[in-house]
Parts: sequence; C-alpha cells; structure tokens
Amino acid sequence: MIQQMDTSGVCLKEYGVGYNILKAIDKIKMAWEEVTVSCTQGVWHKIWPSNENYGTNCDNLDMLIKEISEVAEEVGLDNVDSVDITEDLESQSQPVSNEELCDLAQQLIEQQ
Repeated sequence: MIQQMDTSGVCLKEYGVGYNILKAIDKIKMAWEEVTVSCTQGVWHKIWPSNENYGTNCDNLDMLIKEISEVAEEVGLDNVDSVDITEDLESQSQPVSNEELCDLAQQLIEQQ
C-alpha cells in the first residue's frame, strides 16, 4: 500500500476507495507464498510446545489415531472413526496449493 501510494502519489483515502476484498485476498496469497515450512513448524511449536515430534514422521500412528479419537469424542464428534482420521492425516501430508487456498477463501466469502 505504501509503495503504491508513494509511486502513484495518491493519499490513503483515495487508495482505500479502490481497495476491495479481492485485492485483499490477492495480497494474502502473495504473502502466503513467502511462508516457509520451517516458519509454519515454528509457529506450531509455539502453539503446542509439548508435541516434540511436530513436523517429523510419527512413529506410533495407532497412538496418534487413538488420541484424536478421544479428543473428537470429548468434543461431541461421536461419528468420527479411525478410517476418517487416517484419511484426514494422509490428506494433510500433501501440501495445499495456492489455488486450493484461494478456492477456500472464495467459499468463505460466499458463505458470509
């Protein structure tokens, strides 16, 4: 925003008039492309410091699935089974593309 205001000579009020949600999403997309895996892992380490194995291969998948099942049951998700959890864990090992993130953002905008 500052760069564009400096180069074009427009004031903040004029800049804001032409700014919309699509432009905001584009800026988020550009910023997200700069986020590294190590940055993401570092954030999760801060959020969940007791999980020493975050970002590494899980040696005991059965134990992890059991823990997830217990947490799901505690929060009232009684219909979650080990097959669902395994499928979700496997899907999480694939990186999310920018296109998928943009589609998700668009769906959220449409829901609002």
